[in-house]
Amino acid sequence: MKRAAIVTLAIGEPYRSRWETYAKGGWMAYANKWGMDLIAVHEPLDTSPRGLSRSLAWQKCLVLSQEWASQYERIAILDCDIAINALDAPNVLDQVEPEHVGGVISCAQIHEDLRPMLRAKKWPYDVPGVTC
Repeated sequence: MKRAAIVTLAIGEPYRSRWETYAKGGWMAYANKWGMDLIAVHEPLDTSPRGLSRSLAWQKCLVLSQEWASQYERIAILDCDIAINALDAPNVLDQVEPEHVGGVISCAQIHEDLRPMLRAKKWPYDVPGVTC
């Protein structure tokens, strides 16, 4: 069994091309630094009518049910719009004990005083229903 992988879902051309252009290099360096496999999912995991009628974000819930996931002791699922600074970023797996499931609150890392500015800004990759 392999130790760990970081996984992202970059489904659809806008997400895939932005991830490959702006983020993939940092993700690869990070995965290499910490001895993880990097898995980028570019097609929906559930292609049933029910699965396709849901938000693409819902597909993250299916990562651990994939056959390839059983190869890993631990998997970190990160959003594809995260840029990773491999030089300074700690090992995300060190933040959570192996027997637990970790999670974060969206935009929790952003200081409370800055959140109104982010809410007012229109990002080129805004997604309906996703807010800080």
